[in-house]
Amino acid sequence: MAIDMHSPPEQNRFWRLLRYPDGSDFTSAFALEPAAVPEPAEGEVLIRNEYLSLDAGTRLWMTPRTDGYQPPIPVGRPIPGLVLGRIVKSRHAACQPGALVRAFGQWGDYSCVVPSQSGLMVVDDSVADARQHLGVLGMNAWTAYVGITEVAKTRPGETVLVSAAAGATGMLAAQIAKLMGCRVIGLAARPAGSTQRSRPFPAVSRSISIMSAARCSTKCCRIWRIMDASPSAD
Repeated sequence: MAIDMHSPPEQNRFWRLLRYPDGSDFTSAFALEPAAVPEPAEGEVLIRNEYLSLDAGTRLWMTPRTDGYQPPIPVGRPIPGLVLGRIVKSRHAACQPGALVRAFGQWGDYSCVVPSQSGLMVVDDSVADARQHLGVLGMNAWTAYVGITEVAKTRPGETVLVSAAAGATGMLAAQIAKLMGCRVIGLAARPAGSTQRSRPFPAVSRSISIMSAARCSTKCCRIWRIMDASPSAD
């Protein structure tokens, strides 16, 4: 999501979570509210957000579930998320104004963060499309790469089953495995009656479980590696 960079610098707008959304009904769950631009305290930096990363994991935080990798967002709080933007004020010796950074901030025009607590990272400003720092150069890509190469220790010629293969991490994991010379089978949900789009690997309906898909697939080949790229276990 791109932020309007022409909004007045003295104003901040942020999204507040009013309640946990019911299905896809987000209209009554969020509120866009005005606020003063925060002043960074000692050790903090102020980021002018240019892009917000709308990740599948964020949807999990908007539920009362406590079995995810992140606790639920308390109702009434500003919505947190991964942001990409430039430092406009800094009270941290290692962070300079003007630097393009990625960090966990909040859905708004500005994020005021402590670098060591927000995963702040200065990113390459010469990349033609800065959005790639939230995509193929971002954390989803590293998750996919490490999962395929380091955790699964995938080798060329193996068959790899990837769940949530249409998601931000799954689609990259599938492509990485394909580029390594593997046969890839992807699990991806799609509405009933829809057609399968052209893709470099076969897809199986996600309405069945990962292990059910694995058992079906092993009838024609041996699956060596399974990567569950879904944001939470079903």
